[in-house]
Amino acid sequence: ACYRQNLYPAAVLAYLRALRINPSNTDAAKNLEIVRSRLTDHFNPPTELFFISWMKDTIASGGVEKWTSLDACCVVLFFIFLAIYLYGRSIAVRKMGFTLALLNILCLGLMVTFACMQRNRYYHNNQAVMFAAETKMYASPTANSKQIMTLHEGCTVILNDDNTTKGWMNIILPDGREGWMPDKGYHRVVEKAKKN
Repeated sequence: ACYRQNLYPAAVLAYLRALRINPSNTDAAKNLEIVRSRLTDHFNPPTELFFISWMKDTIASGGVEKWTSLDACCVVLFFIFLAIYLYGRSIAVRKMGFTLALLNILCLGLMVTFACMQRNRYYHNNQAVMFAAETKMYASPTANSKQIMTLHEGCTVILNDDNTTKGWMNIILPDGREGWMPDKGYHRVVEKAKKN
């Protein structure tokens, strides 16, 4: 609905929130790319080794529920293969049971790691979408410092909440560049809880 009304920042924010809930939502991911193609700012992601990119894509292909379900399957299979190892009639069958039980332990560890990473991504999502028409990005937290670039509405940044100065927010761009911007003109994917 936001996209059809040309409210691109709101559309980007909605799709990012949908992907936070369900990372494997291919419709939201495709629609997000369509909206981003209409934005002013375009970034090339930093180059990574093929293995790292593949691992990130694999982890992002499912949420905590998916990886937890696969954990449960690995546990069941582990006990089945352990029983084969303990009660197998031939040495070949017992070796097979032992090998497969070990492989399931490794898979279990991997799935638990993926589930923890997705849980962390869900609760500690520091992405934000720029809603201001233009926001200047600086090299340091002062308007007198070198201007790196101008960000436009719909641009997605990562907020570094551990490195803030009064009135300024440290940010990381999708291409890996880091800088400072005034602490305004954006909406977080995960709103911070208000203090009472």
